[in-house]
Amino acid sequence: MSQITRLIGGAGTGKTRAILTAMNAARKELGLRPEEIGFSTFTRNGRQVMARRAAEAWGVDETLLTRHGHFRTTHSTALRQTGVSQDQLLTDDRESLEWLAERLGTSLGADGEDEESENPQPLGRESEMAVMSINLWHLSRNRLVPYPTVLDEALAQGVSVPDFETARAIVEKYESAKRADDRLDYADLLGRFAGYSFHVDGHLAVAPQGDVPEDVRAMFLDEAQDASALVDAVCRRLASGPNVDRVVIVGDNFQSIYGFGGGDAKHFMSWDATESVMPRSFRCPRPI
Repeated sequence: MSQITRLIGGAGTGKTRAILTAMNAARKELGLRPEEIGFSTFTRNGRQVMARRAAEAWGVDETLLTRHGHFRTTHSTALRQTGVSQDQLLTDDRESLEWLAERLGTSLGADGEDEESENPQPLGRESEMAVMSINLWHLSRNRLVPYPTVLDEALAQGVSVPDFETARAIVEKYESAKRADDRLDYADLLGRFAGYSFHVDGHLAVAPQGDVPEDVRAMFLDEAQDASALVDAVCRRLASGPNVDRVVIVGDNFQSIYGFGGGDAKHFMSWDATESVMPRSFRCPRPI
């Protein structure tokens, strides 16, 4: 069984340095090559900073870690391991918005004013409901919570949401269009790797797709406080790799800022792990 450590550190406590120290310890104690160390994080910037620091410390080319190795964002790890083509993936770029607008028969802002316009045209009511329905569908899957529950929660918070039948019809149209065009979004991608299939009334555990990297022996998971239930499931699968001897999961449970996307520090805090809390330093901000 892997040795799992949860490292808690606030802003300015030197978490990046602590991760690198832990990586160096794993290399020395387990006799690891750089390619046998995995690093997964929530943002591209976090991955870039860690890869640069590690490459400099180990005297290797950064691409050895990012292209050939396993220093990647959680989403790009799932993309590579499942073998999904980048062209299949729906993101928030203009091409994806235009695809979505065409399939749903609304503007969704894709054919409106330029993004930098001082007077962008507001969406019509039908388009607003379509956008809301799809956004809440993304949230439902990321939280692994039934879609009706997410709709009810939004309504209770005073958000203008479509009724369930209208939202359901929009989501089913979206899902049908994805199947017809062999497209998938980030929630689909993570679900494939973590082992979930989604439908409007809930989700099902299914056989995960894609292999866990077999050469990784030490796995480091950063920014874990912002993981949604779905991202956390991906992280747990990565940590359970057949040859993983050591896992370090890192975050700040007081700095979870992606609740709107399903992020919740409770997932980070629920790992069965030995806990280490970094001391505050003069760089730590005072509570507001």
